[in-house]
Amino acid sequence: WLGLLGAGVLALLGELLAAAALAGRPLGLALRGGAGLLPLLAACAGAMLCFLPDSLPAYYDEYEVRALNYGPLSMNLPGVRFTNRNWPYIKRAGLWAALALLVGLYPLELALWALFPALPVLACKLLLLLVLLGGLFGAMTAAAVRHDAPPAS
Repeated sequence: WLGLLGAGVLALLGELLAAAALAGRPLGLALRGGAGLLPLLAACAGAMLCFLPDSLPAYYDEYEVRALNYGPLSMNLPGVRFTNRNWPYIKRAGLWAALALLVGLYPLELALWALFPALPVLACKLLLLLVLLGGLFGAMTAAAVRHDAPPAS
């Protein structure tokens, strides 16, 4: 997964270079508005998921645990019970979503600017942040709900 995320970062760099070349600007000027920061945030989320364990401790299956706690990281998906049955699917969905957002957020930003040139910069960044968070946590929540096991009685 780290290799795929690294390839995604290289693809993002290629997207930034291509956009700068098409606009006739140097890359530093193209990066001035914070372009590429939200996709890099997606890459950081994916890298963080890479270092989480592939299976959870046994107490996640024995008790109804609603948040993942691993060192300094705490992840809470509303309505989701973390178990070893759904954790691999949650992790995989988060990694795929992070990879897709890493590669797709910058073209989405360019499309927003092309379609709505009068859109304020802050509104565009907030919209992209909503897409990032909704895409990442939405994919993980959907995977958790799909593979959730009923609590043991």
